Amino acid sequence: MSESESKAVAGLVDSSGPSGGSHSFSEAERRSWDDFVSGGWHLFAAINQGLAEAGLPQTPDWRVLEALSKHDRLRISDLASITQISLSTVSRQITRLVEAGRVERVDGADDGRQRWVRVTTEGRCYLVRAALVRDKLVRQYVIDVLTPEEFEKLGAALAKVHRGIVGVSSGS
Repeated sequence: MSESESKAVAGLVDSSGPSGGSHSFSEAERRSWDDFVSGGWHLFAAINQGLAEAGLPQTPDWRVLEALSKHDRLRISDLASITQISLSTVSRQITRLVEAGRVERVDGADDGRQRWVRVTTEGRCYLVRAALVRDKLVRQYVIDVLTPEEFEKLGAALAKVHRGIVGVSSGS
């Protein structure tokens, strides 16, 4: 292991960081980050479990259906960008959703070479059922646990993070 790699590993253990610079977490920041990550993963696992128990799609397929339902039609590449899921994964999900009758492939109106996808009536009905279960689980695990003010602050904080990431990735 090189000296710089050793310092980086030491920085993971020592909260002062590899160079003592501003990129390392304070003790409080580390605890908050760890709580955020752990809570987020547990929340998604609980929602996925609840969806599975109800015989409904887990988060990735549900996310693709939900994003697609907000548009008349989308290209798979656009859907991958919107959902932040890799193009190859979205492509496989679309194949499964087409086979299940929840999504259909359509030709592009302006360019017959482009393939678009859209949610079918069956897909919209399926999405409504999934949303009812998801909303019940979110209420149980998040809304009922937090005060209205905490829930509002959580949404505002995550919206701010999202804007920061979108601004960074778009060069703004």
